[in-house]
Amino acid sequence: MGYARILKDQSGRPSGYRECDGEVCWMPQRQSYDQEFRLVKIDERTMVVLNHDFIKDGERVYRQGKLLRGVSPAGFRVINAIYTGGPGGIWSIYGDAGICHPESFVALDDGGVPEGAAFHFSKAPFIRSVSSRTRLGAPISLSKFQVRVSMRTPI
Repeated sequence: MGYARILKDQSGRPSGYRECDGEVCWMPQRQSYDQEFRLVKIDERTMVVLNHDFIKDGERVYRQGKLLRGVSPAGFRVINAIYTGGPGGIWSIYGDAGICHPESFVALDDGGVPEGAAFHFSKAPFIRSVSSRTRLGAPISLSKFQVRVSMRTPI
């Protein structure tokens, strides 16, 4: 058994994937002590590490070492710092974003959090419509997740 090297994503940051002796597995550093280990079946010649959680090859897409069934790697990409996906679905850093029409999904910004902002995500249904024309200056997505934005500094 050789040394397991950490695979880096497209921007050079370490991912949760390791490669050792021609095999690739999901074992993020924060969970290595918990013995979380998932071997992924992937073609190393066409493999692309998208970000910490996602890896794809010419036939398959994985999130945290789990195969995303029915999702084509064609068009599957990093959208911004929060969203990754393509025509087969959109995922946020918290899981499936529940986007109804992923083929037409467009991120409005790079997904960065403005200084002084605090975001609270929950799976609770929306209590009221979020159709305000107020400029929040923060990433907002209408999905099955409720997103509340609180700013410590005025916009």
